[in-house]
Amino acid sequence: YGAKSTLVYMAGSNHKILNNILDGSTQIAFACGIWLRSGNYNSVQGNTVKNIANNGIALMGTSAYNVVNGNILYGNHRLDSGPPSYAEGGQLTVYDETGLSYSNVFSNNNISNGGAFAAGMEIGGYNTIVVGNVVHGNEHSGISSHAYGAAANGTNNIISDNIVYNNGKVGQLRPGIWVWGGASYFVINGNICYDTREAGSKTQSYGIQIDSGSDHYIVTNNLVHNNATGTISDSGG
Repeated sequence: YGAKSTLVYMAGSNHKILNNILDGSTQIAFACGIWLRSGNYNSVQGNTVKNIANNGIALMGTSAYNVVNGNILYGNHRLDSGPPSYAEGGQLTVYDETGLSYSNVFSNNNISNGGAFAAGMEIGGYNTIVVGNVVHGNEHSGISSHAYGAAANGTNNIISDNIVYNNGKVGQLRPGIWVWGGASYFVINGNICYDTREAGSKTQSYGIQIDSGSDHYIVTNNLVHNNATGTISDSGG
């Protein structure tokens, strides 16, 4: 607590960041809570990350075989009053800037109350596993998966057994799970996506939304109900 910029920055591999409380309420500009840069076999577990100006936990550069498990993130991306150049990613995010981020695991995290211009989780890379997370009350979408344009990016990802509810905000309806165009060969399985509010107050548009340009995927065994607009919007191939 007390830093004006990123609270924990690590480059390289084989780090463990465990059981910390990080509060970014004193940050004044672009900054992350935990920022891992171009490394493999890192473990980020059991942390509470709150009030961060930008991303709560971010993997950037070339990142592989990292595990982000059992963290609590809330109130991050708090400086987004409009879409500035840095308003991307999510409270928990992996940016695949090079097309070489793969085989990362994001599991059992509780992510809530994020800002309006970033998802609860934004997932890039390929062979990415997103499992067992609870993502709720974010002003943007719950879990967002991007292709980022790299040839191998956005492929072979699994989004499974997550609970995603009450995302979006008034005047900005957003889906629970949102796959942007260009992703392929992914599986969305066993998720529960819903909005608990009364009709007229719901802000999670669809439980699952897949944009055009996506192809070769399986969506199965999800429980999707009581969303503002509908259950599943499938515009892919």
